[in-house]
Amino acid sequence: MTNIGFDFVQPIISIPSDLPTFKQRTQVRWTGNDWAYQSSVVVNYGATAGTWTSTTPFDKRRQADLYTASQNDGLRIYAQGYGAQNEGLWMMNTTSRWMPASVFNGVGFETHYKIDSSNTNHQLYVGAYGVVFKHRTNSGQLIFGWDTGNTDGPGSDKYRFDRIPSTHPDVATIRRWGPDYLLQGLLVSFKTKGSGVGTTNSYIDLYNLKFGSQYSTNASNYKVHPLAIRPYSGRNKHTGGTNTFAGFKKSLF
Repeated sequence: MTNIGFDFVQPIISIPSDLPTFKQRTQVRWTGNDWAYQSSVVVNYGATAGTWTSTTPFDKRRQADLYTASQNDGLRIYAQGYGAQNEGLWMMNTTSRWMPASVFNGVGFETHYKIDSSNTNHQLYVGAYGVVFKHRTNSGQLIFGWDTGNTDGPGSDKYRFDRIPSTHPDVATIRRWGPDYLLQGLLVSFKTKGSGVGTTNSYIDLYNLKFGSQYSTNASNYKVHPLAIRPYSGRNKHTGGTNTFAGFKKSLF
């Protein structure tokens, strides 16, 4: 008989506040890598709750592996900025392991900023972002959004680190959504600064994405085997009922 290996993860994977620790944190590849432009999106929770609206899609130049620590992977959005401020919304529209909201434990990612040409008056930057959860059996959707506080890009060949650490109070709010809302991925608002003359050609690489998870505080006895990446139509592959760990197998060692 052939033995088949399974990848198990620790019951607690946290998102830290500091970048050096974040870079070393183990992770699960919770989603695929595809993104879709959104003309408008309703954000349900957070200080940024309301309808987010795009004025332009900018240009998606790359959608590659989001879960590596390399700026040469991940999502690349390119913009030619000029005149008034512009905004483009991009949402992960992809396969997923469909983590239940009840085990969500924070999120973090890195961004690399590059100015290709012209001045710095209208550099592209991340203005806000959110986490998107889909209901397991109907068309329901919940999004929690956060403002980065940024009003401009950091300059050429610079980096930023955005995160909602596991200790953040908003994590507990999302966990209360329960096991019937499942993680689809990120929503990101890309913006260009609307001041000054001239044109700025710039881009952002979004990479090293990590979603934290917590199934149990009994880390010494349990490990968890997430189900396979699967499409939206297959999101409801779970152990039944309102099981907190729906969508996963929990093993006692």
